[in-house]
Amino acid sequence: MPQTQQILQMVLVFLRDQKLYKSLLHLELETQISIDTYTRELLFLRQQILDGNFIGAEQYLQPLKTRLNDQFSYVLLELKKQQYFELINAKPDVEILITLLRQIEQLASSEVYKNLCYFLTLSCIRDHPDFNDWSVEKGRLDCFEGIAQVLKNLGKTFRIEKYNGSTLQQLYEKVEEDEDNNKHSKFYSKKKSQFQVQQQSSSSQLPIDYDKNIIIEKLHISDINENDQSMIKKESFLNVTPPHSNSSIQSQLFNYKFDEMDQVATLSDTHPIRAAAFSSDGEMFAIGTNSKSLRIFSMKSVLQESQVVMQMERQNHHQGSIYCIDWSRSGRLIGTGSNDKTVKLYNIEDETDYVLIGHRGLVRSVCFSDENRLMSAGQDAVIKIWDVETQKCIRNLEGHTQTIYCLQTAGDGSYQVSCGMDRTLRIWDQRTSRAQGVMTMQTEINYVSLSESTTNYNLQNLVKGSKKAPQFSSQGLAVLAHSDGVVSVWNIQHQKCIKTLKHHTMDCRCVEFDPTGRYICSVSFDSTIALYDWEQQKLITQITDHEDRVVLCKWHPFYPFILSTSADCTGRIFAPHGFLVQLMKSL
Repeated sequence: MPQTQQILQMVLVFLRDQKLYKSLLHLELETQISIDTYTRELLFLRQQILDGNFIGAEQYLQPLKTRLNDQFSYVLLELKKQQYFELINAKPDVEILITLLRQIEQLASSEVYKNLCYFLTLSCIRDHPDFNDWSVEKGRLDCFEGIAQVLKNLGKTFRIEKYNGSTLQQLYEKVEEDEDNNKHSKFYSKKKSQFQVQQQSSSSQLPIDYDKNIIIEKLHISDINENDQSMIKKESFLNVTPPHSNSSIQSQLFNYKFDEMDQVATLSDTHPIRAAAFSSDGEMFAIGTNSKSLRIFSMKSVLQESQVVMQMERQNHHQGSIYCIDWSRSGRLIGTGSNDKTVKLYNIEDETDYVLIGHRGLVRSVCFSDENRLMSAGQDAVIKIWDVETQKCIRNLEGHTQTIYCLQTAGDGSYQVSCGMDRTLRIWDQRTSRAQGVMTMQTEINYVSLSESTTNYNLQNLVKGSKKAPQFSSQGLAVLAHSDGVVSVWNIQHQKCIKTLKHHTMDCRCVEFDPTGRYICSVSFDSTIALYDWEQQKLITQITDHEDRVVLCKWHPFYPFILSTSADCTGRIFAPHGFLVQLMKSL
């Protein structure tokens, strides 16, 4: 039979492969056997990191500073990054976290520093798409592995022998083979495997005051190629620094005032512009016009030149006016709806489009509930769910009795909401065909917006480009635009109105929460745009630049930009006074 030590190794490998890191570390502690073979020095460093003793680990590594040269900053940064992640996961004192961030700023590039600041916007570190399986145990193991990859280049003092012996599956297959052949030979010889992990008893572990000079005496320095990126763990973070957050930490780092707004860019058409949407990563925005055209613009030109530069135009994209538009979360697909009664899917990457036929009237709203599902609704009072791959309607949601004006989906796709001429707000689970909740109002509801936290921001991407797509999480609030000009905020879960805002003198056509959920933007047929601090029920400012009815407003996914469209045949982008100058200085 296999030696006990080898079986334990196999179990450790299995636990690692199953991402059961806490169990892995408990088993290592219980048996004093590690998954890989480490030298005495590395084993001590590993234990310091696994225990969360980052200060002790840093002190232990100090004698290597001159030997590692520039790579010492990388090693130190890895330690402080893990400490940072654990701090924000534990919701620490603000001052402690800011002090650590200042230390990190001295070690990291401005880009990496901004990337790390992004995590301050998350309610949970696991909300980040690259950290959805993060845990303290996994983070500490990854931290050590990243540092060990650098240290191993210093010679045999920091050698690692990775376990590559049999796995449990191989052992199981071997047992079956032996049973079938009625063999009784042993799986392993009694000789020590070359991959056997050194067993450390508690008495053999290094004391805390281990003489660090021993490391220097044992060093065997080999040449390090500065261009060798294999020893550097590549950053997986997005190029990010979000400006908004509900947290007190974030508010100390990012602060915008909306009491004075500048118009920073304008685009024009020969016909009114009804539809517009930012891509989820914030790099582009698209508009759909009454002239039947679909146009895509880059935000890069807005940032760098304060002007709008068109990247692509599809003339006669529909046979009628384009009433609505939405991007998929990946930014690969654009969905549009028209008074030609069709929905169109346009693939930006290969420039193909698909016509989805099924509605019996004007299509007023489209939204992606996820990357594979597009929802549409309009004059026929039916919500259709389309399979993006097959372009087939897979379900109809019925309940509205008159035209549906707006569809929205919670960022995590857990539910959808719709509103319309029948004065109802309906809550849906697209897996069923019936509304899960219905709220009846006294007036028509022109638009509904959900309060969501964007959890994957891109900052430098606006200038450099990025392929990452944000993730969202709903906060359970909805804001409604009413036909009498009123804006109301509702708690979806309790189906209760918690705030009412009255400013517009005519039909309120569109309303949206900003990415923080603190501010609301609304537009009206009275030709104005209003900005509110809704919790204070306070009108912050009114924008009067449009010369005709304003029909749509859209917040940028993470910057305080507002895109509006109007019957005056223009689309306009607004930002807080001086923000654009401030932003460009930070890039």
